[in-house]
Amino acid sequence: MELDQYARLRSPIHSWDARWKFIALVPLIFVCAAVKQAPGLLCAALVSLAMVIISRLPIRHVLKILKGPFYFIIIMTPVLMLTSGGERLVSWEMISVYRSGLFIAARLAIKALSIMLLFICLFATARLQESMKAMEFFKLPSILLSLLFFTYRYIFLYLEELGKLLTAARLRGYTLLRGLKSLQSTVSILVTLLIRSYEQSERVYAAMRLRGYTGTFPTLCRFKTQASDVLKTSLLLSLSVLIVYMEVL
Repeated sequence: MELDQYARLRSPIHSWDARWKFIALVPLIFVCAAVKQAPGLLCAALVSLAMVIISRLPIRHVLKILKGPFYFIIIMTPVLMLTSGGERLVSWEMISVYRSGLFIAARLAIKALSIMLLFICLFATARLQESMKAMEFFKLPSILLSLLFFTYRYIFLYLEELGKLLTAARLRGYTLLRGLKSLQSTVSILVTLLIRSYEQSERVYAAMRLRGYTGTFPTLCRFKTQASDVLKTSLLLSLSVLIVYMEVL
């Protein structure tokens, strides 16, 4: 699943200049991570949800991206409810469910989902090259951007390679349970994947050198600020200030 496979859709978020989109959404992400009070959390969640709705991204695509954070929330919620301490809601022998744990879990879930929705709006509504070009415009280290770009580019290739290795191993009688009992087979698969990844990285490095790669991200996209970009950015920044005001009020 590619994050930017729906980057060519038409919506107010897709048409937003990537540079101005970063200026508007990055502060809002930090605000969502910082708020603790219920009104601010609710407002941040509504803004994040509204952004996704306006972007017209397919719901199935959004849910696939949220699958990982959703599993994390499911695991963390009972842990927090059982270990936070404070006032007890329910007690049964040695097990107690605490009110503060319930509130912390709810706050964590709202924050995590709101931040992920904003990240989806930030990176799924523009081609990855455009997003990298925008980050390069803000003088982020080129080596860091290159690492992010190539990691995203080749992670799918390595996952496909891992799938082929596991298929070949299963045809030879390998199973997960047997692999846990005998680590030699599992280690052999991982070492093979590591060696192939290293060889692939050398070929990629040589190919990029021959093509004159200098660490920048050449793209046909040319950024051009329009009045609508400034208006949308101003609106999002105003909402960020409003959420902060609701937090400190």
